[in-house]
Amino acid sequence: MAAQFVHLNVHSDLSMQDSLIRPGQLFEAVAAEGGKAVGLADLGNMHAAVKAYNLGKKHRVKPLTGYQAAVRFEEFDSPAPVILYAANERGYLNLLKIASLAFEHQEAEHPVIPFSVLQQHAGGVLLLCGGRDGAIGRLLLAGEADAARDLLERIKSTFTDGAYIELQRVGHPDDERFNSAAVALSKATATPCVATNVVRFLSPEDYESHLIRVAIARKVTAESLAEQDPYHCTPHQYLKSADEMAALFADLPAAVENTVRFAQRCNFHLKQGKYYLPDYPPARDAGVSEEDFLRRQAAEGLAERLEQLARISPGYFDEAKVKEYQERLKYELDIIIQMGFPGYFLIVMEFIQWSKDNDIPVGPGRGSGAGSLVAYALKITDLDPLQYDLLFERFLNPERVSMPDFDVDFCMDRRDEVIEHTADMYGHRAVGQIVTFGTMAARAVVRDVARALGHPYRVGDRIAKLIPGEPGTKLADAMGPETDLQALADSDGAMRRLLEHALKLEGLTRHTGRHAGGIVIAPGGIDGFSPTMCDPGGEHLAAQYDKSDVEKTGLVKFDYLGLRTLTIVHMALQSLNREREAKGLPPLHPEEIPLDCPKAIALLQTCETTAVFQLESSGMKNLIRRIVPENFEEMIALVALFRPGPLGSGMVDNFVNRKHGREEVEFIIPASRDKRVSSLLEPILTNTYGVILYQEQVMMAAQVLGGYSLGQADILRRAMGKKNPEEMEKQKSVFVDGCTANGISQDISSEIFTLIEKFAGYGFNKSHSAAYALVSYQTLWLKAHHPDHFMAAVMSSAMEKTDKTVGFIHESHRMGLQVLRPSINQSRGHFQVEQAGIRYGLRAAKGIGDKYVESMLAERDANGPFKDLADLLVRTNPGKTVLKAAIYAGALDDFELPRWVLLSQVALAQVTARDQLKKSVPLDHAAETVRQVLASASLESDAWTRATTLANEYSTLGLFLSGHPLDEYAQEVRPLISGQLRDYVVSDIDGEDSAEPDDETAEGRKLASKKRQERPAVIAAQLVTVDIRQGRRGKFAYAKLDDGTGQIEAAFFGKALTSNIQHLVQGALVVIKGHIRFNERTDSQQLVVREMQGLLDLRESQLAFIRLLAGPDFDSAAVTRVREVIESASMGGTRVYVKISKGGRQQERQVSKRSIRITDAVLGQLRDQFGEQGVELVYRGGGQFGTDDASTLQRDHRDQELKEVGDMTRNARHQALWAALNQAELVMNKGRP
Repeated sequence: MAAQFVHLNVHSDLSMQDSLIRPGQLFEAVAAEGGKAVGLADLGNMHAAVKAYNLGKKHRVKPLTGYQAAVRFEEFDSPAPVILYAANERGYLNLLKIASLAFEHQEAEHPVIPFSVLQQHAGGVLLLCGGRDGAIGRLLLAGEADAARDLLERIKSTFTDGAYIELQRVGHPDDERFNSAAVALSKATATPCVATNVVRFLSPEDYESHLIRVAIARKVTAESLAEQDPYHCTPHQYLKSADEMAALFADLPAAVENTVRFAQRCNFHLKQGKYYLPDYPPARDAGVSEEDFLRRQAAEGLAERLEQLARISPGYFDEAKVKEYQERLKYELDIIIQMGFPGYFLIVMEFIQWSKDNDIPVGPGRGSGAGSLVAYALKITDLDPLQYDLLFERFLNPERVSMPDFDVDFCMDRRDEVIEHTADMYGHRAVGQIVTFGTMAARAVVRDVARALGHPYRVGDRIAKLIPGEPGTKLADAMGPETDLQALADSDGAMRRLLEHALKLEGLTRHTGRHAGGIVIAPGGIDGFSPTMCDPGGEHLAAQYDKSDVEKTGLVKFDYLGLRTLTIVHMALQSLNREREAKGLPPLHPEEIPLDCPKAIALLQTCETTAVFQLESSGMKNLIRRIVPENFEEMIALVALFRPGPLGSGMVDNFVNRKHGREEVEFIIPASRDKRVSSLLEPILTNTYGVILYQEQVMMAAQVLGGYSLGQADILRRAMGKKNPEEMEKQKSVFVDGCTANGISQDISSEIFTLIEKFAGYGFNKSHSAAYALVSYQTLWLKAHHPDHFMAAVMSSAMEKTDKTVGFIHESHRMGLQVLRPSINQSRGHFQVEQAGIRYGLRAAKGIGDKYVESMLAERDANGPFKDLADLLVRTNPGKTVLKAAIYAGALDDFELPRWVLLSQVALAQVTARDQLKKSVPLDHAAETVRQVLASASLESDAWTRATTLANEYSTLGLFLSGHPLDEYAQEVRPLISGQLRDYVVSDIDGEDSAEPDDETAEGRKLASKKRQERPAVIAAQLVTVDIRQGRRGKFAYAKLDDGTGQIEAAFFGKALTSNIQHLVQGALVVIKGHIRFNERTDSQQLVVREMQGLLDLRESQLAFIRLLAGPDFDSAAVTRVREVIESASMGGTRVYVKISKGGRQQERQVSKRSIRITDAVLGQLRDQFGEQGVELVYRGGGQFGTDDASTLQRDHRDQELKEVGDMTRNARHQALWAALNQAELVMNKGRP
């Protein structure tokens, strides 16, 4: 008879520190072995409990729900482990409490529970004493048998459902000494023993990978871990079979048998599939049911909405239309109440209304929730679903029970206030976030394993860079046949070993995080449904179960997401409404912005969409040019089309060609084949020119053709999205039967189903597209009608991102808006609108500081503007750093003194002012004393050059505001470059929003954006920072470039550095040739340099001649003046020509046979005579640089990285292979005029 045994000491990878075992692998392995049960007790958390329970049911292996606790006993300095299991439902609820309380009592960020607290939650819990490392084990090994017996009796008196002594044989030298003493104690106290193995990996072959996993968690090498703690990880800690465990404890068979009896005592059943919501307080306080409260609120809200819509569209809402809305409202309410979700709608309604009442911006909707009229009536959403054919069943399907899920966008800066309000309303133990898990991704795990194996960081980093950086890339995919990574593994044993371990560790859980916006609201406390975790002191509560598992236990997730664009719209309208109030006009609210504005659409059609939500990338602008949207409905389509699926499927081409009459509009099939089908589909597909663009269109097509209810059609839509062949066959049969019953032939029905299925794979949720198109339209409208208020808000939102601010300032200039310097008497914290332009915000200046800005503004608002430096000092007492930053930024130009003079006065003025303040003299007297001291002092300082002024400005603002060092060379560099940085750098004002991706949208756009940005570029810019570093294989460098339109990091490697190092000087003006790529290290774009020349050096070497443009008044005296300039200049290689326009004829001739060296001084003299536009610099070959193929540039860079890996691993074959690759060089076109 085969032995029977149940493992009771198993960790999964969700223990984070010491296990390779994924829960699914554990239950598969136990089932394959014929095991009947297994216990999973992770260290310090219960993250895997629900997953393990359901996996056990799936594999017909009884899951034992456990938790390994670190218990603080008074007898010991450090916590001791115990393993706890739920014997029944009471025990499970107590485990939830214990796992939660351990976080509240955490020590050094590790969950710990005092034994006194543990004793209060022992009911229904079975306890294992922790083996050799537990409290009992420590006492027995210390020879304190009596103390061990006393402690065991205390434990047994608390855990009356069962306490067990744990015996282990894992290769530790103290195993047998402990086991002998433990068996004796067991007999003396009638306490059962159980045999356990400390299971941390599945098979013996995984031992070394496990050792590396622990080393990574401890941030040491595997070798040092083995030396310092040789018995923490042993080769015996694998999932041994029942026969192996029986043989191992052949002398103690009862300990093996007791594991089976232990498992039989665990009979906990997890309740799933039912949802629990807290009572809605206002309904409870009013003494009415939530159902009645919801109906009343919805009816009142709809009446208010219809009144508002009637004002916007007079004559549209006749009696029949009102009845249509009322019937839809009743239909939705009946379903919501029937499905038991009135409380959910009321809870969402309340926190959204509270946000609006407290001036916190809330989005108009997001996701499928925008399809609900009840949500619109309750002001949860702000988009009329009937007007845009949005379907309720796409949100809440009466034929498929699932929770509704409103995703709500809030202002990024104030989202936490809404969460805090929710906690105040329902209880702080009832409201919390949801855990997420970070895993060991392909690139990161390679770096980690390399470090654990003792390799230098550079080795792991270079290997990691051979793995494609696209999200979701697996290491196995990167090691396919003929790949660089596989070639490296084949040619080097050390690298092969590294990659083999990385493959085993990839995907394991590394750490926890918090869901971007997910919040749970529980009836009572969260720990009645899920264990919780928190920061020290109990702050920031979160459920230990992830999003999927927390919903299985019955808790409902609410999404509080952050969208920075809402803050921009809010700030712009606040600024605008202050202006409107001054003019006696009523305030403007977002929902009042008309959606049929020709001016806004005209701006869209010209692609002037920089800073417009979702519409500012170069790819989106290209799509706008192709589509030329004419109304808001086409903006909705634009948002839906700009995704990898439609872009790659030909759907966009169909849409564009049909819109512009280049392709016939067909409604799935030609009308010539079946006019009835076309007539049925035409109302559904007209707005998208016959293209099935939205999921809602799939549902409506199934309804009108196949007789589906919208609930059934939603199930069809989901099936088409999942592409399950068996399910699709069933659905096809139902669809065809429905169509034939509707008089459509079987052949055409079958063909229609196939075509719909194809389009459905790319179909997008129109509710989400419409809601986000509304936000896009609001920003577009503001830019069209109130560009100053809009751009001020945009720049305020990006104050911490200088590179973005530069681009937005340039866009403001392009729009004809002036961005005014910071002003101590005019600026506020943010950018703001003035009559003359947009005033720079003081908080955007580095060194001034938010606290000083706040206190200074309070003083200025209370007592008026500052008269001079003395007045400022005595009234606000700023520090030296603040004053220096304010002077550099130009904020003290108000005092009408040169900046260098103000700086020279600071030290003396500060000392005098502070001395006066100590004497408590009146402020006006103190200021006058400062003025007198400054007037009598002899302060000497050199005047600043323009370059110094700009450099100082840059050091504080992070950009050049009053000018740019390149300004005087603007015309000169234009023929030399491929574009300006604004043409390459994507601004993406919402790049950091917490909004989650809807299907492939966000990730797809990000990936597509990365690929589009990998392109050659020639840029003229200033090197504003230079950082030359020494690596293991030589020097490399990073520099920040600024050309006045944007900023970007430039990277110099290998030859690009060595051949250009003389030009790598901070402040240098250069022309750089290379390619733009997305850099994952900085999560931003980067210019990888191939060639660089100083601007003046380039002028000298490549300038062919100068052309002077002269009018009819160009006489002999003018010729003489030009020749004087030429004769006084140094000899060089540039000739000077004059082009004379006279009498409709043009003549060009050389002024002098002398060729000269062109310097700034020479150009200045010529421009003084001919004007800025009258001096043309003509470069050889027109000044155009050659353009390399982007893929060649990228290949060369990857090859160079692989070569360096080969060098470091001393692999001769690889060195030879990659050294032989052809390196493409960028060369200038040569030519003569």
